[in-house]
Amino acid sequence: MPIITVYDQSKKKVGDLNLDDRVFKVPNRSHLIYDAVVAHGVNQRQGTVSTKNRGRVRGGGTKPFRQKGTGRARQGSSRSAIQVGGGVAFGPKPRDYGYELPKKAAKGALRVALMQRYKNKSIFVLKHLKMDTIKTKALAALLKKFSLKKGLIVDEDNKTLEKSAANLRSFKYSRPEGVNIFDLLKFENLFITEPAILKIEKRLQP
Repeated sequence: MPIITVYDQSKKKVGDLNLDDRVFKVPNRSHLIYDAVVAHGVNQRQGTVSTKNRGRVRGGGTKPFRQKGTGRARQGSSRSAIQVGGGVAFGPKPRDYGYELPKKAAKGALRVALMQRYKNKSIFVLKHLKMDTIKTKALAALLKKFSLKKGLIVDEDNKTLEKSAANLRSFKYSRPEGVNIFDLLKFENLFITEPAILKIEKRLQP
């Protein structure tokens, strides 16, 4: 059973936490991470780009010049795709790029990512993370104690922490239910409270 150290806010060890084998001791199926990242990326696409074909461009109802005698190629409309100001041939139209990854695969990808973070010793668990006031400087000082330059901060609903982390460029705050594969890969360290990691374990159980 994987075991991880639990710290307080002064970086003193206050205990150990037994992690769930079903979440933190899984086969390294990296292909699940690839599939999850692709799905996350395409689901961010708006798909609102649009162009007009020759039937939607205004004008061009009459023949631009006579059929013969000009030495030019015959043209039936100035709105043709080969004319300046004409329509676009085979241009993009609004569409939905969304792709829903199977739930088992999505959970599996998160388990693999967390397992890799655990093996790399880049998960830091705090017993609690309490801040009396909204202060970015205080949070930055706390992260400095753990020698962190970039990371994902995870805690249960904590408005003070969320607002304190808003101006930290290399850090991002997230709730346990909002942790996704993209953030786990983007931020090399996971700075998380004990209640939050237990909630993630419960969410990712097979």
